[in-house]
Amino acid sequence: MPDLTLYKLTRYRTPIVKWLGPNSGPDGYTLDVSSSIPDSWVYAYDSERKPVMAFKPGGSGEDGTLLLSIDGAPSLIATLLHAEDDEPRKYYFATDGNHVENVLKRPAFILKCEGYSDCPVQEQAQFFVMIVKP
Repeated sequence: MPDLTLYKLTRYRTPIVKWLGPNSGPDGYTLDVSSSIPDSWVYAYDSERKPVMAFKPGGSGEDGTLLLSIDGAPSLIATLLHAEDDEPRKYYFATDGNHVENVLKRPAFILKCEGYSDCPVQEQAQFFVMIVKP
């Protein structure tokens, strides 16, 4: 039977996205998405100044992109559990084991929302990223 690990992603009535991911500790990491501009990345860093979260708003009809470090997770097998929202949206996601174009330069969970150029984690939303250890 595989082991399941859940990591929490939230945003309340602020521009702050909070990620309780692998190696984040009990306080997690936070990213202020209000300081972003189209086609430019904004970052949150760990205590060693390595990026652990990154967001780039979409430009010219592209969807916004949120990257979350899953470095230290038991595998790259992941899915998204959506815990709170007021209307249906089409989320899509992937995992990346450190591809050259991955700005975190470490294993990442990539999240987007179809037709939404801002942060895919809208206000008052809560998600869980479930990682499976085969």
